[in-house]
Amino acid sequence: MRLVLVALAFGGVWGATARLRRPLVGDRIAAFLNPPVDDSIGVSIFPPQLAAGLPWSKSELAARRLIAAAAGAMAGALLGQGDLFVSPSSSALALILLGGAAGAIAISMWLSSRRQSRGGQLLIELPTIVDAIALHLLAGSSVETAVESVAQEEGVGAFEMRAALSTLETGLSLTEALRALGPHSARDDSGRLYTFLAEANVSGGRLTEGLAMLAKDYRAASERALTAEGGRRAIAAYGPILALMVPVTLLFLMYPTIAGLRNLAGG
Repeated sequence: MRLVLVALAFGGVWGATARLRRPLVGDRIAAFLNPPVDDSIGVSIFPPQLAAGLPWSKSELAARRLIAAAAGAMAGALLGQGDLFVSPSSSALALILLGGAAGAIAISMWLSSRRQSRGGQLLIELPTIVDAIALHLLAGSSVETAVESVAQEEGVGAFEMRAALSTLETGLSLTEALRALGPHSARDDSGRLYTFLAEANVSGGRLTEGLAMLAKDYRAASERALTAEGGRRAIAAYGPILALMVPVTLLFLMYPTIAGLRNLAGG
């Protein structure tokens, strides 16, 4: 129990120091090139878990967090009373608090994992989405018609575009909806596409050339992501093998020396 409390304290201190650390040069440059956008409209019209693909409102999200914390606290209470096939513990209150915190953290981790998974899927979809919009524009369709056509398909990008189109009933224009959609997307990269479409819906211009360059950038980003994922999978695959091989190899190398020392000691 003391080890668990020490680990939680260490995690809290590490999280506090991580927040207080100075921003890197790359973060400062990115903030200069991409200044913060006023997201007051997006917060009011989009659910907070749009990036995770869950149309939950703030109250529904808070209710689910409360349910998860209550379930964790109940599990901690049962564990403290010895009802989960373990001996009763004198730290029942601490177990209840730890269980409630674990339940709230578990649902947050699940939401983060879901957002990350949908972000990777969206990165794969973005080049196809850009090409489809470019084909509709070459055929003479408007930006709104192209977005509506893509929104009828399946996928993460289509889901987000359907969410943007659903806000038009509130009186917003397509330009405002697409601009507000960027910060709530599963990937930051998709904000470039939504901003480009929002500006193109107002001013027009050379849309096909801009979309072609955007699709090229998305394909390059997808290739880099696949390369990084391949490296992580290779490490995950060879890590257990190396963890088994290294001790066995050291044992075979050191055994003759150890056996010789034992013989000398015995003699």
